[in-house]
Amino acid sequence: MNALFPAFRGVGTLDDLLNEPVSFPAYMELFSENYSNLLVLLGGSIKPIRIKSKHSEITFRLIRKKKYTAMLRMTYKIFKNNGENAVTPLDAIIYIYYDTWQAELVKVRGVFNEQLKTYEEFGMIVRRWLLNAFLRRILETLNARQAVTSEVK
Repeated sequence: MNALFPAFRGVGTLDDLLNEPVSFPAYMELFSENYSNLLVLLGGSIKPIRIKSKHSEITFRLIRKKKYTAMLRMTYKIFKNNGENAVTPLDAIIYIYYDTWQAELVKVRGVFNEQLKTYEEFGMIVRRWLLNAFLRRILETLNARQAVTSEVK
């Protein structure tokens, strides 16, 4: 997986995430961790942001915002040939629940979705766990890299 996600070296693989305990309390805690990590990354409030480096870009776009919920689209692009061609291995939808302080990655497209299909035998709950544990690791990695240039739109 790291070949597809070079900006996230050290994030691990989907198999690594299966070693974590999957239970309802752990699932709810995972959503809370994702919310906290997302708030730190976005500067304390849910808003659009673009994090760009020489070879990749992660964009968080606000799709919908209501009183108790919001929806973000997270897109990860890898640039080739001096930024002219881009590969999008990850295009995801994140639901934000303000009243419970939780964030859940609910939908994924792109190459990552193809990798996730290999885990269909584990069932929906485990696949959703994998999605959200992967989101947690991405957000933790991005938050650890405060030196990345951020542009707020």
